[in-house]
Amino acid sequence: CGVFQSFHCLLGTQTTCRFIIVGILANLAMYGMMTALAPLTAGVNTTLLDDKSAVGIVQSVFWTASILSAPLWGRLNDKNYVKQVYLLTALICGFSVVLQGLATNIWMLMIFRIVQGLTYSALIQSVMYVVVKACHRDLKGTFVGSTNSMLVVGQVIGSMFGAVVTSSYNPSITFLVMGVIFIGSSLILLFSRVNEMSEYQISMKLWELNDRRAK
Repeated sequence: CGVFQSFHCLLGTQTTCRFIIVGILANLAMYGMMTALAPLTAGVNTTLLDDKSAVGIVQSVFWTASILSAPLWGRLNDKNYVKQVYLLTALICGFSVVLQGLATNIWMLMIFRIVQGLTYSALIQSVMYVVVKACHRDLKGTFVGSTNSMLVVGQVIGSMFGAVVTSSYNPSITFLVMGVIFIGSSLILLFSRVNEMSEYQISMKLWELNDRRAK
């Protein structure tokens, strides 16, 4: 199974394609925020902490919440609630990002960062879960690697897009825009006809069978 074949299969199967698209959008929004986080934190920091320390704390509470919540979402995905998990967490994550842009003090910012961390941890792992469940056990590495490459596109575009928005407007606007993108990724999945796990596993197996016959 070549790399380009794996791209074709992932994007040609409706469920994996939809999840990869929303995963790219999630990465775009996440990395688009990074350019605005420091100036936003500095703007609401009225504590005795210097701005650099404040940014570090704001980031640490986000990642701590993400670490603690990730196993819970993984357990729900194991019960085949992956679509519901993504829909719920992307919506909450998006609204928490919007509220960060509206925060008037660092404590509000930290609370909404914690909420974002609790929900963001479900997004990319849900995408990877769908990909791993869809492919044959001998092709998991190829498909995960190909998916990761496509998700990195979101990081690259997000970093550039976030820099443009932050340089053109104030940091709050960047958070508002990225929050809307998170919410948009959820709506894309909500209004997509995503098949059940068993159906797209069959689709992937048929593709693998045809690939072996071609050889």
